[in-house]
Amino acid sequence: MRDNAVAFSRTHSREFSGLQSLALMLLCLYLMIVSQIGCVVPPPLELEQADAPPNSPPVILGTTDDITLGFPGPIIIDSTIETPITLRVSDNDFQDTVYLNFYVDYGAPSPTPSIITCAGAPGAIERLVDCSSLGLLCLQISDNNFHTVELMASDRPLLFSGEPVFRAVPSDAQISFRSWQMQCI
Repeated sequence: MRDNAVAFSRTHSREFSGLQSLALMLLCLYLMIVSQIGCVVPPPLELEQADAPPNSPPVILGTTDDITLGFPGPIIIDSTIETPITLRVSDNDFQDTVYLNFYVDYGAPSPTPSIITCAGAPGAIERLVDCSSLGLLCLQISDNNFHTVELMASDRPLLFSGEPVFRAVPSDAQISFRSWQMQCI
């Protein structure tokens, strides 16, 4: 009787391991098929609203004449020649006006007001902003030394008072800077 029981258990253990293998194989096949099925409904191609983060900062991309304000500089400005400049700026908040303010030697030794101010109208993410002559940056400079020029871009106008002096903006404003070493000749 004992020999029959051993033979019975061996036969059924082989069948059971065969069933286990078949079940494992079917499970793998099922998982493979399920993982290959994707979403059959395509996402909408148009956004209901802009996907830019709220109130993102404007970015100074350069000029239409990169030689004029080549980065990182230095830039040489002939104060006797009127050189108007067109700046390329980007602001993901295309409904914002972009305000540009040029400063020379700001904070050396004390804060100085903006020398050139210009604004880019809303309506596009990337825009061109026409500014005054760069020669204005040299109006108060009487030497041939290098000076620091900073360009501040903001999506809100400057405040008449507040900190930092001559650069104060509303608390919800976003700003960015670009700077160069400049020599007036």
